[in-house]
Amino acid sequence: ANVDEVETEVVEIETKLDKLVKLCSGMIEAGKAYISANKLFVSGIRDLSQQCKKDEMISECLEKCGESLQEIINYHM
Repeated sequence: ANVDEVETEVVEIETKLDKLVKLCSGMIEAGKAYISANKLFVSGIRDLSQQCKKDEMISECLEKCGESLQEIINYHM
């Protein structure tokens, strides 16, 4: 391979690596937003569970749902 071919190949690889780094950064930011939204959702479920304390079955179901979602969040982190 001559120098021009190798240089062209290196530029193409560099371009693809730059693109990959940008995509990875986007995934990281999206993941952070996803985890944040999930935490807020779990908090909302827990608030609703506290509000429904008079109805033990609903309150218990909401608590279990919130705990399960929290486990998923913990796993993702």
